[in-house]
Amino acid sequence: MASRDLNLLEPGTRKRVGWLLSWCKKQGIDIIVTCTYRTPAEQTTLYAQGRTKPGSKVTNARAWRSWHNVRRAFDICFTDGKKAIYSGPLAKWNEVAAKAKEIGLTWGGNFRSFKDKPHFQYEYDHTGAKHSLSYYVAQEKKAQELVKKKR
Repeated sequence: MASRDLNLLEPGTRKRVGWLLSWCKKQGIDIIVTCTYRTPAEQTTLYAQGRTKPGSKVTNARAWRSWHNVRRAFDICFTDGKKAIYSGPLAKWNEVAAKAKEIGLTWGGNFRSFKDKPHFQYEYDHTGAKHSLSYYVAQEKKAQELVKKKR
């Protein structure tokens, strides 16, 4: 199961999640983070959903084609304090998305082919330079190899 642990996100993304959560709380918008980092195996399982496995499609991204795999994406939903609400009103999604854009996040609700309203991603490095997903995939794979070698 994919993680909800904010500590698994890279620092710039983690900081922005905190800012967004804080802003939403001040606005009276109750949200929770439902997903942060996903392993490539978890991504493969999600991609199969609605294709070769039962259920509805929830992603168009295969393993290593998701910003979740490189610790730079998170998903949210609204909550009433008791249950998760994924289908909140579009105006509320747009309000959260506008704030997310203001703090440097890209909103999945603006994706062309697969509108992914719960999804937000951070595409910049610590210097403020924007990079492609493939750039971060290479970095993440290197980091995972280093961890394997240390074991």
